Amino acid sequence: MDGALNLERDLSHSLSWDPACANFQEAAEARWQDCLQLSGDILTAQVVRASDLPLQRMSMLLHFLIESTGAEEALRFQQLYFENQELFNVEDAVRRPLMQTAARQMNALVELSLAAEAQNFLPI
Repeated sequence: MDGALNLERDLSHSLSWDPACANFQEAAEARWQDCLQLSGDILTAQVVRASDLPLQRMSMLLHFLIESTGAEEALRFQQLYFENQELFNVEDAVRRPLMQTAARQMNALVELSLAAEAQNFLPI
């Protein structure tokens, strides 16, 4: 997920785009598809313990964020996260940093969505 976000940030910056580069769009799409597959695998995994539920919820949230079609939709998913944050809490010291990383990635996805939408509306 981090690799896909970093690649998206690099590609979205106008100075980083080089027309001589080949296959960068395909690489970005492949990374996003990998992220979707991973979150889908977590989402459909059988719940073994109740402590697995927050991870599955976060995976579902990230999955929907990746597939969101605009900033408004992304902001709505972020709002749902903050309104229901207790559903994402974990007691496990190993899982807590993972959930914090996932929350940062969620915020980064929303920021990317806002930046992409703002870039589309800039006058030429």
